[in-house]
Amino acid sequence: MDVFNAYKKKMVACVALLVSLVSTVSFAGGVGLGATRVVYPADSKQVSLSVSNTDKNNVYLLQSWIDTAEGGVTQDFMMTPPLFVIKQATESAPAENTLRLVYAGPPLAQDRETLFWVNVKAIPSTKRDADDGQSKLRLAVVSRVKLFYRPKALVNGLQDSASKVEVKRVGNTLAINNPTPYFISLIKVSVGEHVLDNTMVAPYEQGKVRVPENAKGEIHYSFVNDYGALIKLK
Repeated sequence: MDVFNAYKKKMVACVALLVSLVSTVSFAGGVGLGATRVVYPADSKQVSLSVSNTDKNNVYLLQSWIDTAEGGVTQDFMMTPPLFVIKQATESAPAENTLRLVYAGPPLAQDRETLFWVNVKAIPSTKRDADDGQSKLRLAVVSRVKLFYRPKALVNGLQDSASKVEVKRVGNTLAINNPTPYFISLIKVSVGEHVLDNTMVAPYEQGKVRVPENAKGEIHYSFVNDYGALIKLK
């Protein structure tokens, strides 16, 4: 039994990790979030994140919470409802609901963005098999998207700022300098024909991406804007 429980925990962790790496709209079973990232302007009273269920056969219990950049649960953001049921989709439309986020914590840095993570766990309903009366194992999946708290002075400047990011090759690494107050997510990073890892660099910090020794050619990369769209920088 202990081995089986350990296996279940490992499977849940693997599925959650896989979902967190998806670059399009995050999903869990039939449950999808309406954005791949959330921007919270400092002067907003609240922001919303839509949730939908396209599964016509299952009802889901959804649990939502917010983590800090370090991974600990924070009470500085209130997200409502924290626990609710989303019905199954109909033949003509998905079931929908809305999460509302309100910042109620102490003042944050005013010269740069602060990173948080929105988490939504989708727990499918359990049904007993009509023939044998046995419950079936169903995995809960956590969708995770970035939440950027953005000071008032930084509004509407991400796209212009992203062009100021400096990327150069130093030996077997790409050295990335972010001189801006924004978190910059670089994807589709490549050197010649070699596709490299995606990365996110914090405001006023440097990052590195490993480059294979035999990689030769021009450096190319794109960044992700506030709406999840890819903008080619080079």
